[in-house]
Amino acid sequence: MRTMTIKTIDAKIEDTEEKMVRAKQRYKAYVKELEDLEDQKKLLQSKEVEKALSKTKRSYEEIMAFLMGMENEEENPY
Repeated sequence: MRTMTIKTIDAKIEDTEEKMVRAKQRYKAYVKELEDLEDQKKLLQSKEVEKALSKTKRSYEEIMAFLMGMENEEENPY
């Protein structure tokens, strides 16, 4: 096994720290991309729900009861 000098170890430490910084920057970019994609998905889903609501013949009360999981009218506050 080769003996490392302090200078060699310091160089490896610096190299590893730089790799960690780059990895952290890539991670942050991926997090931002994921958040943006999730926001886009929510927006599209909202538009789909809005479109479906405009076409339904159900009342507001019926829709809210369904969304809230209420099966009978006694539980329905709407």
